[in-house]
Amino acid sequence: SEVLEDPVITRIADAHGASPAQVVLRALLDEDGPVAVIPKASTREHAEDNLGALEVDLSDDERRAIAELDNGTR
Repeated sequence: SEVLEDPVITRIADAHGASPAQVVLRALLDEDGPVAVIPKASTREHAEDNLGALEVDLSDDERRAIAELDNGTR
């Protein structure tokens, strides 16, 4: 996915020692309001990677930078 290769996402992921997917998933989980997040996990490793998103603690500035990337695509 293009978002996983975005320089903003990869910079934040590197700063947290996380994967880009974990950063994006954490940002979605942190959104206000009713949000349904259904991550795909076709393997045990992928499921464990998804759970790692719960360990990522994004700052307000990082969440804002990610929100500014929203272009209306999934």
